[in-house]
Amino acid sequence: MKISSFFSRLASCLRSGRHSPDTAPVTVLRQDQSPYHAILQHLPQEMHSQFKICMSSTETGFWDTTISPERTLDTSGKIHFSPVALRLLGYPQGSTNTFTIGQWFERIHVKDLAEIKNKLNEYLREKERSRHELVLEFRLKQDKLCWLRLVVTLFTREEHGFCLGGVIRDITKTHFIYNELEHQLAFQRELLEILPNPVFIKNREARFVAFNLAYEKTFGISREKFIGKSVMDLEFLTIEERIAYQKEDTYLIGTGLTSCYETDFRFSDGEIHHCLYWSKGFHIEEKKLGGLIGLIVDITEQKETERNLTQKIRQLNADKIRIEKMSRVDSLTGLANRREFMAQLQRSIVQANRYENNIFSLIMIDLDDFKKINDTHGHAAGDRVLQQLAGTISQICREGDTAARMGGEEFFIILPMTSKDGALAIAKRIRNTIRNNSTPLPFTASIGVVEYNRKEDALHLLRRVDKAMYDAKKARKDCVRFRAGSDFTAKDYEQT
Repeated sequence: MKISSFFSRLASCLRSGRHSPDTAPVTVLRQDQSPYHAILQHLPQEMHSQFKICMSSTETGFWDTTISPERTLDTSGKIHFSPVALRLLGYPQGSTNTFTIGQWFERIHVKDLAEIKNKLNEYLREKERSRHELVLEFRLKQDKLCWLRLVVTLFTREEHGFCLGGVIRDITKTHFIYNELEHQLAFQRELLEILPNPVFIKNREARFVAFNLAYEKTFGISREKFIGKSVMDLEFLTIEERIAYQKEDTYLIGTGLTSCYETDFRFSDGEIHHCLYWSKGFHIEEKKLGGLIGLIVDITEQKETERNLTQKIRQLNADKIRIEKMSRVDSLTGLANRREFMAQLQRSIVQANRYENNIFSLIMIDLDDFKKINDTHGHAAGDRVLQQLAGTISQICREGDTAARMGGEEFFIILPMTSKDGALAIAKRIRNTIRNNSTPLPFTASIGVVEYNRKEDALHLLRRVDKAMYDAKKARKDCVRFRAGSDFTAKDYEQT
């Protein structure tokens, strides 16, 4: 037998008690009989063992106290508690099971004490009922609040007045759950009302069970008229729209899926507004729960703003790309400028020092007698020579190389993952291409090559490649020279 059905039979048996002379239905106890034995007395024999097992395995305590024939409470009267009842009331283990009614009252929360006394006295004076339930709040010795349900029953003792007794159970968890649920429901209702956007909720039959004030104002309808109705009753929608929304609602409730899209609605102001429509269905078959919640957000102004911003963003992006390119590129030659070159050189140094095999080389190219070209043929001709040299460098450089014009007639090339031999080969290709160009204004260049040494900083590396380029100038110009790291001494650094 389930415990719940057992207690139902128990309650039925207790309600069938005998009557006292004043016609109030009470249970008669012998002088030496407790309410516990009285309960057994009213139970069929086959339920005695079940009762004892249930009482020992549940969190139910027993209590009883003797009442005067006048049915009044005497605070000095004794009240007896079972071990479970003592524990529920917060008494330490091993405490005596007998206290005065006054001591019991001291354990009742001050907010409930007067009410509990009144209810007990009213119950004792009643003659038409013998059972009553009270919910008492107790402050335990450690100042912890506990909710207990006290079931009170009036018994008679043969020739010795009455006995008040019953069971006591801890309902703290249930009480706080109910309170929490009430707070949550109140909070959710208030939250729904203050939301600025229309929100609606439907049951499993796709009928409205709630919508907020914003929904009423937006579409000019009242909740009193439309609660319990479906989307088919919304007059601000066309017939086609009602059918489509009804079909969608039914599908979402059955599947628990979400729908979100942009659409148009006619608001109570008569205007068409572009809106974001979101709805989510939920369906719990085992609990026979289902429904749908929806939200409508007017994004008319945002869409107009979005169109204007999109156009502006396109223009800004184009300007940004152009400005970034200008900040990194030499305007005359199209190669990297000094700023971009120095940043890439620093990155190459960091990588080379971090990874042992990540070497790189550096080439410096300087036009021979460039001042004479400018003085003889003019600066426009000199610019064309610089552009032609930049084109030659770009043609020979590989993907991943960085070619830059540092200013005037000086050009640099960073060659990642390239040793001395590879760098020299590229430098000679550049020299030969320049030498063999058939142009109206022939020119040559002196080229210096170095391979990076670990732990060397950018300043030392640039001075070393500059030294290599000047070696080529001193030799005979129109040639390539390499300067090893060991060749660049402290004296060279000071004289450079």
